[in-house]
Amino acid sequence: MRISDAPSPDSAAAVQPAANRVAKEPEQSTAPDAAQTDQAALGAVAVAASKSLEASESKVAELRQQYLDGAYNVDPKELSSKIVDEHLQE
Repeated sequence: MRISDAPSPDSAAAVQPAANRVAKEPEQSTAPDAAQTDQAALGAVAVAASKSLEASESKVAELRQQYLDGAYNVDPKELSSKIVDEHLQE
């Protein structure tokens, strides 16, 4: 009983010399590789996120130092105005 169309290891077709075998060459595409394009886009996003994180960390460090020094003051009128404005935008 034969299960597949592949030649059996004992047949002459399966034991061809390497010189007689025809190797398929990979197809060349002129379109940009989607994986490379995605990788480039993700790289750009990672750089932007890293810069944003660095800016956030430096801002937090600055505010923390102001708080520890007792120099961090919040204008209550400005704060309440922003809270109301944000609530009205929703």
